[in-house]
Amino acid sequence: MPKLPWQNSKNKEDLPPEKGLAKVIRPDMSQIKEETPKLSNKIESSKTSAKTSEVPPSSSIKIKDEPKKVEKRIEKKIEPKQEQTPAEVNNKVEIVNQTKDTELDEAVENAALTSVIKLSLSDARKTLEETVLVHKKAVAAIKDHNTKLRKAMELDSSNILEKDSEWKSVTEAYNIKKKRVEEAEALLSETKAVIEKIELQIDDGKSSKLTKKNKVLSEAVGEVSKFKYELGSIREELKKTVTDDNILKEYHDLVTASKKQFRDEVEAVTPGLRISRKLWEKMSMDEMHLLLAHSYRRVEQLQEQLAQQQVTEVLRIEEALDKQKISNNDITKKSVERERELLLKEKEREKENWVIDARVQFENELREQLNRQASIHGDHMAEILKLQGFFLVQTPLILRCHSCGIELRNPAEIKSFSELIHLDECKYSNDSKPKHIPIPELEECSTDNSNDSIDMTLYGNRLKTYSNWPIHDIIEPVELAKCGFFYLGEADKVQCYMCKGIIHQWNLGDTATEEHKKHFPNCPKKELESEYTEVLKERLQKARDDFDLTVAASIGRLRGIEEAVESRSNVEEAARQAQKLWIACQSLVTAVDQPDAESRSLKPDVEAIRSASQSHPFVQRVLASLTGEPVRNENEIRSRFNKVKKICKRVAMLDETGGTLWEYFVSFVQSLFVISASKPMDLDQPIDISVISTFVILDNAKHYMEIGDMETALKFMNQLRGEARNVASDWIKDTRKLLEARQAARVLLAFASAEGVAAKV
Repeated sequence: MPKLPWQNSKNKEDLPPEKGLAKVIRPDMSQIKEETPKLSNKIESSKTSAKTSEVPPSSSIKIKDEPKKVEKRIEKKIEPKQEQTPAEVNNKVEIVNQTKDTELDEAVENAALTSVIKLSLSDARKTLEETVLVHKKAVAAIKDHNTKLRKAMELDSSNILEKDSEWKSVTEAYNIKKKRVEEAEALLSETKAVIEKIELQIDDGKSSKLTKKNKVLSEAVGEVSKFKYELGSIREELKKTVTDDNILKEYHDLVTASKKQFRDEVEAVTPGLRISRKLWEKMSMDEMHLLLAHSYRRVEQLQEQLAQQQVTEVLRIEEALDKQKISNNDITKKSVERERELLLKEKEREKENWVIDARVQFENELREQLNRQASIHGDHMAEILKLQGFFLVQTPLILRCHSCGIELRNPAEIKSFSELIHLDECKYSNDSKPKHIPIPELEECSTDNSNDSIDMTLYGNRLKTYSNWPIHDIIEPVELAKCGFFYLGEADKVQCYMCKGIIHQWNLGDTATEEHKKHFPNCPKKELESEYTEVLKERLQKARDDFDLTVAASIGRLRGIEEAVESRSNVEEAARQAQKLWIACQSLVTAVDQPDAESRSLKPDVEAIRSASQSHPFVQRVLASLTGEPVRNENEIRSRFNKVKKICKRVAMLDETGGTLWEYFVSFVQSLFVISASKPMDLDQPIDISVISTFVILDNAKHYMEIGDMETALKFMNQLRGEARNVASDWIKDTRKLLEARQAARVLLAFASAEGVAAKV
């Protein structure tokens, strides 16, 4: 323990009253430095960042201008506000460590997943290329077989001797075709298995929390979609080629069956006669006449069948065209659906890429801010722990008081720093009195190493004064200089640059900070320490606020991106629904506008529009006006009008109740002598319906039917009275249904167009 100048006196009466010489055993400071370099470095870096921010120990000093009597001063204890507990420090450390471990695991998992998926995609691409090549060979083999089969089936008398070689080549081509098709099917199954394997890898990657944000997953999804599209294309090409081959095969089977039937007929007519290429050399004249007669009858039968075929040829052609249309529509629908799925998957992949990029950027910024906050907390907690008397012994977190030497092996259970446990003699427990006695007056120092002209407020200048420090093994000059002491050049005397207090006779285990606090509690450095602590707290709070603002801004940007993506998705969905509604409405318009369309019920079209409109009230109101009854086409309405007009003229004289046979006859005769009006009525002028006759109404209705104004013609037909109205009632009803359906279809089409424009805007 360092001694003050008067402690060398043997007379106890020379000692100041009420001052004891109790000695507190402290741990070796050199061991503390070795075990806690990280904590010490953080504390020292925090101290050197502020001007004159070293926290002096409590002191009681004697300055030159003061009287020799030492006054006892009471210092106020400043309770730290909202101090961090060791448990919180431990949690911070664990969180940082867990974050680093998670980042490392995530990097490893993502690297492994990227390598595996890229390797699988490379294998799939090679397999797909091989599959495409084999499919092309299979298609070429099928076409070659068809060409040779068609050539062999041609009846050419000049090449009869070459038919055997041609049919032999057909057989060889068939074997090659069969082999190629089997290879193509096998490779197709293998490629499907490889693609399914990649899809399982993608699903596993998306289900993992560590790899679900990897961009290679979305890229792999796009590649898989392209693979499936290419597979579908080559399958459709092979399927179409096989269909053509089957048609030619059916034709060949039909020709073979016809030849066999003809041969059986000839053998039945001429039993015992074997048909060969030189049949005419073996036949008698009677057999030849019989064969010619049979051939003649057979030709007549075939001519009759040909005539029947020509009659039904149009119907069969139409039937074949209908089948071909259905087949083409199916192929078109499949192609459109395949393209649609490809586009949807591409859009989903782009959306996932946007979300992943935004999330990765946000997490990187968040991780950077968390690291900054953890670093700031580490510096702050290191200072707080040292002010409370504890230092780090070893990891995991074990704290030891440098005053009483007590160790805390489970600091995570401590709720606040006020509950830290010390021994009774520890100054942090009972605030015991200083063990050293202050110097009553300042001694005169040697002038050989005078430091009056040097600025001792600087740490470097103070450290330079220890060039000939004699007791390096007891206490280091670095510790003394950091505590504010500079060497006086005499024995082991050091002096504080702030309070001018002097301490000497240092013992092993003494620390500069504790001795300074004990002997000179009124040193102004304590005020500077408090000011530094407040500034540090303000800066920490400002850093936390800035971090919170940054995190809030990042979250806002992420939410904005998500809302923009969701809004874009909603707009596209609305556009698709509007397009679907427009297509359904266009189908209804086509059904009611085509003059030669088949008369049918509009219920399927109405249901399609109702499904596409998603129960829109306007559409439902319009659809309610359409019944499920069949609607006649325009040509049928026109043809029926001529018949109805003719009959209405014949019964023009009869009223609603009908009449006698004589009245029917008179009305019929009258219709023969009535001359049609040459000029229609002017619709811009008022018309008195009560004075115009049935013949005038029919003539005007005919005029407007001829010019295509079916609505005006219907208005005139509605003015018929008597038996003529009964005759025309069915025509009026069918015409009204057609016009109502057209009006509703055009209204719905206009509504669908408006919805499509609104969705794009």
